[in-house]
Amino acid sequence: MILTSSIASVFALYYMFRIDAYVIIFIAGPIIGNFVFGKWLNEVKFRMNKECVPYNRRMDYVNRTLYLADYAKEFRMTNVFQILAEVYEEGFEGVIRKIKEYKNKKVLLLLIRNIFTFVIIFQGVLFYSLYRVMVTGSMSISGFTVLFSAMMAVAWMVIQSSNAVIQSYEDSLYIANLKEFLNYKPKVDEKQTGILPKECEAGAGNKTELVFQNVSFTYFGQKKPVLKHISMEIKRKEKIAIVGHNGAGKTTFVKLLMRLYDVSEGQVLYFGKNIKELDLPEYRKLYGTAFQDYQVFAMSVAENVLMRKPENKEDYKRVEECLKQAGVYQKVSSLPYGMDTILTKEFTEEGAVLSGGELQKVAVARAFAKEYQIAIFDEPSSALDPVAEYQLYESILKGCENKTVLFISHRLSTAILADRVYLFENGEIVEEGNHQELMQRNGKYADMFRKQAKNYVGGMNYEK
Repeated sequence: MILTSSIASVFALYYMFRIDAYVIIFIAGPIIGNFVFGKWLNEVKFRMNKECVPYNRRMDYVNRTLYLADYAKEFRMTNVFQILAEVYEEGFEGVIRKIKEYKNKKVLLLLIRNIFTFVIIFQGVLFYSLYRVMVTGSMSISGFTVLFSAMMAVAWMVIQSSNAVIQSYEDSLYIANLKEFLNYKPKVDEKQTGILPKECEAGAGNKTELVFQNVSFTYFGQKKPVLKHISMEIKRKEKIAIVGHNGAGKTTFVKLLMRLYDVSEGQVLYFGKNIKELDLPEYRKLYGTAFQDYQVFAMSVAENVLMRKPENKEDYKRVEECLKQAGVYQKVSSLPYGMDTILTKEFTEEGAVLSGGELQKVAVARAFAKEYQIAIFDEPSSALDPVAEYQLYESILKGCENKTVLFISHRLSTAILADRVYLFENGEIVEEGNHQELMQRNGKYADMFRKQAKNYVGGMNYEK
């Protein structure tokens, strides 16, 4: 169809040239209109859309929260909708301001483009042909008819072709944005090759497994460091508790350990080798993790634990063991399809909606399912009551007896089970030692522990 149309247009252009060579000049109109003024118009539209992004994000955020079940309770029990309505209104008004700011340029360029694209070629050829027929008499009526018919075919061919080219240019502006994003090079190369961890272990001798040497870290765009001069040694199979108030820098410490970020100062060593020299994918395989901001997917329980499809009976047996270890197997076995039950009702009404504590245990089971050497549990029990929390940590220690374990928590009940405790405050280590030593020291750790203990048991002596 396109080929036939193009051939017809070529013949039409040929007959136009045979009738009157000067008519060809009018074909330049659409070319100038689209390639010059159309290009400028698309650049203006692109700038306007780009400047509208922050305002569109506000509106999209409000739209998203209104449709998510996670926010339903707050909407029903509070007046937060009024605040979100104002946020949406601010975004809407911002978009309107940008439209008004650019409207004059857009209208002017659109008018000029249409004059060149349509008026010059259609009306231009029409009036020129009528002038030759009626005024100079240099063209016959039959010539006028053929010329005008040919002009219609050629005009639309030129307009459509130039529109396609200019549309490609507009698309290229957005593609350039996408390419800039895709070509962004992170500071930490996720595919970095280097020394294999096994090579470090082979020649390690009695070296400490993990060492933080005078480590400081500042997030991009901030001036104040989150961690300041952290020095710490972690021996193989040692159980470490990193404790402190929220915002003390505990989670950032974990991210540096797993090299999700690179330190601003100092270095982190794995059996004497700077982790920046190690093969990054292989280094991260050393860790089994359960984070406080865990995510549960709309997949089966087994898939959420393995983070892949179970392939055989051994996989299901592995899932069962991990769920038992995390203390949630009894709940899972009571679900309609057991370990094959879909979590959440995102795609099916038969999906299971577990409590926050139960979902947190599933996330802990996920950590158990991975082959790892170092276990990191970042606030894995924040949704659990103190008794369940203590039982979970006992289960974790039993399952990780031959592994290095780091507990990250602002609740100090976990510290009793650890070999060593590090108390973080304002990005610094202010106290370290085991639970008994820190209680006898009667410092900040002892004070925090007693205050937390009073919330659960009154009048008891926690000096030891």
